[in-house]
Amino acid sequence: MKRLFERKKVPGSIMFIILAFGCSNMETGAQSGYARLIKGDWITELPGDNEYHNMLTFSFQDTLVSYPFSHGRLTRYTVLSDTLIIEKGEDRLRYVDSLRHIPYRYKILKLNSKELQLSPLTLETKELLKFSRRMNFKTVNTRRIDQKNDLSIDRIAFYSSMCYGTCPSIYLEIDKNGNFLFHGRAFTDMDGLYRGKLPESELVIIERKIRNIDFENLKKDYQVNWTDDQTCGIKVITDKGVFSSNAYGSYEEPYTLRLLFDKLIEVYKQVELKPDSTVADDFLLETFEYDRD
Repeated sequence: MKRLFERKKVPGSIMFIILAFGCSNMETGAQSGYARLIKGDWITELPGDNEYHNMLTFSFQDTLVSYPFSHGRLTRYTVLSDTLIIEKGEDRLRYVDSLRHIPYRYKILKLNSKELQLSPLTLETKELLKFSRRMNFKTVNTRRIDQKNDLSIDRIAFYSSMCYGTCPSIYLEIDKNGNFLFHGRAFTDMDGLYRGKLPESELVIIERKIRNIDFENLKKDYQVNWTDDQTCGIKVITDKGVFSSNAYGSYEEPYTLRLLFDKLIEVYKQVELKPDSTVADDFLLETFEYDRD
């Protein structure tokens, strides 16, 4: 029996190699949870007076992220061990052509329920954070946006207008079950009237963004002092009342409201829509677009 046991022993040198190789490919407990923890909205406060325009934002969904600001096309991202890879960098500033369509890579220095700390790993990533003096920093320290309400949401309506340019003009309504009514008016991927079902994962994201808004202190109207810009508006029916707000331009409104606007203006692309001319008859809240004070 002793000999049989001895034959099954693994030489120490081989055991060391196995353990070393295994450890090199194992994630720590914290790293294995990064992909889950990173989902949500994060902000970095920048020097200045205006709340919205002094925010660098990350808005992480399951596989997509809006970055470095909340507006614009969503981009795919992955989390590998302690590295965040934004696979197809999309420049939001338009005039920095050299930064278009490149991957951005960050090392995750810290990630928990409240804090996300990132260090850029590539030259392109570092350059992205240097387009203004306010963002010329080596480490990105962000905080998760806190929930401001616990509203139970029954129905959501959203609209966006045209501008002097190619701003998408849409109207949509979503009920608590994800039933989705859509009217693409101009400069959208889907023109006309459509009906569909919003995936539950998308509905959860929208509800989270709504719960991050301080409705008690939200103004009915936000205006910038220039012309030919886009107007966006929201109306939400909840268990604690009806809330609505709109913003002309994107400068005066709270960043939490803009994060919601930017999600809703793109969300139809995540829905399997079918043409349906009867949708207009089912709109319940459309008139709020024309009832602004």
